[in-house]
Amino acid sequence: MTISASAAIPFGHQVVKGSNALAQFKAVDKASTALYNAEAKTGIQKAPAKATEIITEVQGETKYFNRAGGAFYVSSGYLYEDVQEGIMEVVFAEDGTVYFKDLVSYFGAGSYVKGTLEGNTITVPMGQTLYTWADYGYGAEIRWGNVTRDADGEVMSGSDVVIDEEATEAVFTYDAEAGIITLEGSNENHILAAFYDDDQTWTGRGDYNSVYTFTEVPEPVVPPVPTTDSYFHIGQFSDGDVVNQTVTIMTIGDQVYVQGLTKADEDYSVLPEAWVKGTMVDNVLTIENGQYIGMYNGNFMYLFGCNEDGEPLDITFVYDPETDVYTLQNYYAVNGKQDQLYYYYYFTPGNVLSKEELYIPDVVEVPENLKLYPYVLKTNELTFDQETGEAIYTPIALQLTLGVDENYNMYLQGLCQDLPEAWVTCHYDDDYNMVIPGCQNFGIEEWSFLGYVFEYPHFLLGMDADGNLGTDIVLYYDADADVYFSNTDYIIDNEKPNVLSYYHIYTDPQMNLIEEKAAKPATPEITAYTPYESYGYARINCNIPTVDVDGNDMVTSKLFYRVYLDIETVVEQLTFDPSEYIYFETSMTEIPYNFSDSYDVYAGGTTVYLNQPNALLANKVGLQTVYYGGLDDIEYGPRREVADNESEIFWFDIKEYTDPSAVSDVNSSKTVKSVRYYNVAGIESNKPFDGMNIVVKTYTDGTTSTAKVIK
Repeated sequence: MTISASAAIPFGHQVVKGSNALAQFKAVDKASTALYNAEAKTGIQKAPAKATEIITEVQGETKYFNRAGGAFYVSSGYLYEDVQEGIMEVVFAEDGTVYFKDLVSYFGAGSYVKGTLEGNTITVPMGQTLYTWADYGYGAEIRWGNVTRDADGEVMSGSDVVIDEEATEAVFTYDAEAGIITLEGSNENHILAAFYDDDQTWTGRGDYNSVYTFTEVPEPVVPPVPTTDSYFHIGQFSDGDVVNQTVTIMTIGDQVYVQGLTKADEDYSVLPEAWVKGTMVDNVLTIENGQYIGMYNGNFMYLFGCNEDGEPLDITFVYDPETDVYTLQNYYAVNGKQDQLYYYYYFTPGNVLSKEELYIPDVVEVPENLKLYPYVLKTNELTFDQETGEAIYTPIALQLTLGVDENYNMYLQGLCQDLPEAWVTCHYDDDYNMVIPGCQNFGIEEWSFLGYVFEYPHFLLGMDADGNLGTDIVLYYDADADVYFSNTDYIIDNEKPNVLSYYHIYTDPQMNLIEEKAAKPATPEITAYTPYESYGYARINCNIPTVDVDGNDMVTSKLFYRVYLDIETVVEQLTFDPSEYIYFETSMTEIPYNFSDSYDVYAGGTTVYLNQPNALLANKVGLQTVYYGGLDDIEYGPRREVADNESEIFWFDIKEYTDPSAVSDVNSSKTVKSVRYYNVAGIESNKPFDGMNIVVKTYTDGTTSTAKVIK
């Protein structure tokens, strides 16, 4: 159900989180629950609080009332006006004192305000404290508020609601026989509200035209005997998060009692000790829909079964006596209503109750001194068109490293694009096929943004042609072609260890050994240049081939790239220094192809930020790769004469030279035969000097060119 709001405006105080910040069913609107926990407003307190005692424990006869009337609340920084929802607890003491719990419907602080019952009238003094933020020195109190609306009847700002200083008490009429409590003297422009007690500003929560109707508390399910049997609830809840929680099942004849179906994860579970009751017939466990499971944050809570459209259904599990596993057949939700979807969170079909706990493998750690072999995995990445759902197959190549230890244990690195250093285990079968066991843990990818660190788990899963998830991946060996391949198995980089929630799906994989040899890399490409002038840096996006000019695969761990700026025909090779790249540990003039700091530079050069002060001055930006594979001396450094191991420089045009007559040879398509470097003193070298260089290139057609280059 979606509650329609008559007004939604940005609200100035800090957002108060609600229990409705949950994912949706495929075709079901998210429930807007009436539960909001009080949080501190933003800013620093300027005046001392005048907080009264907060009442959290009371004595007397407790009764429960359904709320009705109008209400304001804040969600995601916006102010809404809608209807009151949920249950209010009212306690009647023997001395005539009456306590209202969470009197303002959307301000769920768990505190009481007190009034006095005389005849059929309950009088509640204003100024009582609802909540105090001790760390900040202020609180929130109950007060009457006057509302100013615009010509359309909308409240457009928090300042449009101010305290009514003349209204010092709230009066309720109590019809004990009918079980109805009515707030007097309120309307849409005169509301009973929560105000901050330091500066008297409004919290954004308030009620009007309130009517509370007595309701009986349902009886929760209680099993008759304490005999129990433990299972694990394994699967998904809400937006796909993993469930791996214990549940208790008690069977008495055909009656089955289950405790713990509401458990979600370690951090968030509503009424985890609640029981529900079902009936087992022909190995189908049916739990009647809408069973009461308890009270939570002022709401009666129910276990609610439904289909993907939110239509009510009994909750059913199919039981397999051979495996002792119960499999969920439909959705069920921890719900705020008995007869319609109004959920806090929900669980998905396919979840199981099993004696076996969900297996989460450890991250693979490899021994030292592995013998390493370079491989390439040529595969199609499977994606889907967002509008049509049509499958799209994109050819890609992943560089893999096969590691073998002294005991011939085998490991494979490179199957996770986001964690390229992660390893998984593998082995040969009797036919020399490559077997990669399914369900392996790549580890946690961390991503930082605005001071927050987000964690993304990655698991390797196999899937066969029949859609069975978690199977081993078998790459069959073709001795004639000397390749490993599969036309049936899918390789999946997945978020979950047990259900499909993929980052990448690879089909038709083919893996073959790379013959490492000295080679000239294919020319790379800059696909985009984006200046961020207000921030003082630019960004380039690159496409760097991992093959040489003849199309042969190269070992990417020995492939590097350089970035150049051409500023008014003066060419400079950029240095990436920790003073400008905060996550770099050392300066680099050549960036390893596989390097990423997950901030300024990403693996493969897909994204490179140019933080150098002169990055925005360039007329052209250049990209060049250099390959050190196949060289006897693999100590990476300047270009060597033993191999033509530099690609052509690709130049991306940004703007014209200031002097239209200026000429630069950077776009020359001629083949370079030799290069000589001269420093300012005229000394010649076959390697560039630090600082200013005069670079003389000799081409295969006999022509030469000269350029100034700063290294």
